Amino acid sequence: MGEAEPRRSEGGALSTRRPQLRPLRQQDGVVLAEFAAAHAVRRDLSLALFAVAAGNDGESFVVLRQADRTVVGAGGYGASREAAGAVEFALWIGAAEWGRGYGTEAAQALIDRAFAGNAVSEVTAAIRVTNARARRLVEKCGLQPRGTGMARASAETGAFPVERF
Repeated sequence: MGEAEPRRSEGGALSTRRPQLRPLRQQDGVVLAEFAAAHAVRRDLSLALFAVAAGNDGESFVVLRQADRTVVGAGGYGASREAAGAVEFALWIGAAEWGRGYGTEAAQALIDRAFAGNAVSEVTAAIRVTNARARRLVEKCGLQPRGTGMARASAETGAFPVERF
């Protein structure tokens, strides 16, 4: 197993070299809401993470810095409405942790986890067109551009343009 490959831990958690991903719990919502309230994060969110997995054949995780078990973000995937066998992947990291590589390691672990399921043939992502950081991340993980479209993060938000990978 390579250094970047995720290892399964007890309780469904995934461990990478530096971050660990553990299943999302309802009580994580408070910390994650604080992250999402930051303008730098909120302006780029394109998918509500609780909605990703809830009843949608997926999983949601919090991203922890292994060194001190601090929550630094969240991610997950769920069945895509685009195609059978496809899942849509989402990840965000709190702005204070940007540029440290946690996002890349967590994204690779989530994508590997999604493909570990026998029924998954494709992982997709919808990235706001203004989010260059996320675009670079998904391209580093091997996702390829598939075009543009419109998305809606929640029933309360309006539609916004996204790039599909």
